[in-house]
Amino acid sequence: MKTSGFNGRHRMLRNVLAAATLLSMNLYAAITDVAQVPLVSSSSTAVLPNVLFALDDSGSMSWSHMPDDLADGGSSVDFYYGFYGLRSSQCNGVYYDPTITYAPPVRADATVFPNASFTAAWTDGIAASGSVNLSTSFRAGDTSTWASQTQLGYTIPARSGDTIGAPAYYYTYTGAQTGEARKKYQFAKTSTNTFTLECSSDFGVAPGNAVFTKVVVSAVSGPGLTDERQNFANWYSYYRNRMLTMKTAAGRAFRSLDDRYRVGYMSMNNNAGTQFLNLGAFNATQKTSWYAKLYAASPSNSTPLRNMLQNAGRLYAGKLSTLNGVTVVDPIQYSCQQNFTILSTDGYWNQTTTPKQVDGTTDIGNQDGTAPRPFNDGGNLIQTTMTDSTTVVRRETDIVRTNTIQWTRTNNTIGGACSTSTSGGGCITDGGGRDWCMYTSNVVSNTGNCLQPGGSLAFSCRTRNGGTPASTGGVGCKTDVGGQQWCVFNATSSGT
Repeated sequence: MKTSGFNGRHRMLRNVLAAATLLSMNLYAAITDVAQVPLVSSSSTAVLPNVLFALDDSGSMSWSHMPDDLADGGSSVDFYYGFYGLRSSQCNGVYYDPTITYAPPVRADATVFPNASFTAAWTDGIAASGSVNLSTSFRAGDTSTWASQTQLGYTIPARSGDTIGAPAYYYTYTGAQTGEARKKYQFAKTSTNTFTLECSSDFGVAPGNAVFTKVVVSAVSGPGLTDERQNFANWYSYYRNRMLTMKTAAGRAFRSLDDRYRVGYMSMNNNAGTQFLNLGAFNATQKTSWYAKLYAASPSNSTPLRNMLQNAGRLYAGKLSTLNGVTVVDPIQYSCQQNFTILSTDGYWNQTTTPKQVDGTTDIGNQDGTAPRPFNDGGNLIQTTMTDSTTVVRRETDIVRTNTIQWTRTNNTIGGACSTSTSGGGCITDGGGRDWCMYTSNVVSNTGNCLQPGGSLAFSCRTRNGGTPASTGGVGCKTDVGGQQWCVFNATSSGT
């Protein structure tokens, strides 16, 4: 079959374009790979998300009770030696709870720390330091001596710390204050709040003595007469205070992350020195460094949470060169990369310095409006109480009205000489009710024009001889098929 010259040239051009396209694709592929799925919803193997873990290493993280005690101004619950509240999970969120299984922490390679010994329990199981025989020498709380002081209108008597060793124990609760809504920690000692009064009762004093029962840890003291000594020992060595709880919990939470994530670490006060780890793929090497930083953290100093978050923001913005004595590597690899900061803390911020925005000089300002603490950025909180009221709302509805005007066309012949109207011209009626029509005659003299009895011109060109006589009221004009406009005028002479 013979191919035409045009088809041959067309086929040749098509082949050349195809070859050029393939070549360009290969060249671009050598520069960068194009994502095959949307990056924002793709798996983390495409663009690794950044996860920065920020640890509160303030002094309160060493406390063995939660929430804060009366002396610290954060709560009305008295966590002092001699009160029921310190030794019961009903009041103290950190204390041993027989309904919880306390698993040991994990290492960077996901291996598990050993169970603690009940007769030789570590005081710091993660550091494997200190040793206490819980069957004879257990101490529930702080060993410090507290002087008498007044807080929230209530005078706390002087008390010695828990200096007397005893077999490990805890208090179970049988009262009615079991729902979280009933645990109102912000009431003062003088309040009638039942929860506060029960937790703040001295040993043997009402109302606490009626709802708390002491349990000495033994081979049959656990739920269902089970042996809970191992569980209690693990709590003591790995969860007994806020910092131990946080290290153990965070270590276990991060063990499932792998090199599909970029993970970093920072502490707030850098008490252990160089407490910052640049974000990097969470492989075996990065995990080893991350767990080492976390488990080395030491609680001390205040709680400048806002400054720590400021550092996290400026880190992601590429505005930090060093942090906690470590040179910072910009963690941002792609514009579409997801970036997260996980802040671990035990309470409110209490810093006096004002955090800055990304530029490092402008105050952060009150970004959260009138939100209360812990969300409030330090601005004045104004609360307005509104009373119920009824508001009448008037609504107006626009009604679209359509006005229809009917036009009547009358084709009356006026005068013997005017017998045929121009096509499309039609007639109009003047203010006196007379009908006037356009005809083929288009001469200046009166001879060929349609005359209305009385001698007036029927129609006259508006622009003829440059004259523009006033048209009769309410009549208007007509345009003929030739584009000329004709109107009824009051003039009676020709040529107007």
